[in-house]
Amino acid sequence: MRWSDALGREVVDTSTAEAVGHVDALVVDAPSSSITGFVIGDQVVSWSATGGIGADALTISGADSLRAPASAAEQGAVDGRTRPLDKPVLTEDGYGLGDLANIEFDPVSGAIEQLILADDHLAGSRLLGVGSFAVVVSSVQGPVAKRRW
Repeated sequence: MRWSDALGREVVDTSTAEAVGHVDALVVDAPSSSITGFVIGDQVVSWSATGGIGADALTISGADSLRAPASAAEQGAVDGRTRPLDKPVLTEDGYGLGDLANIEFDPVSGAIEQLILADDHLAGSRLLGVGSFAVVVSSVQGPVAKRRW
């Protein structure tokens, strides 16, 4: 599933069969290269508290699954600082690769499979960090050696 496809999905409480909101953002845990939660308004639901995200909706077992952000990553997703789409992608050694167009993740586990740029795809396992300025990924190889003449 792609990040952009998850945005706007209806969030349905399975205990009442009522819509409780829409997916406004996703929470990224860079160290594990995974999606760990969803932002609904100014609240968060942990991945583990969902029934799953399908083609039509994100399901939760009860409105009590929604809670205030509990970490810096969750707060950054709620207030928009760490939303990764359209941010520059930089390697850990400072090389720009382009802007992040989308993220592909496994809808069952939340594992980030690919970071999608305009003309390239990077393995999700390369993700190192998402901040207010950029998305940082590991370098495939070290910096290019400088020539001495």
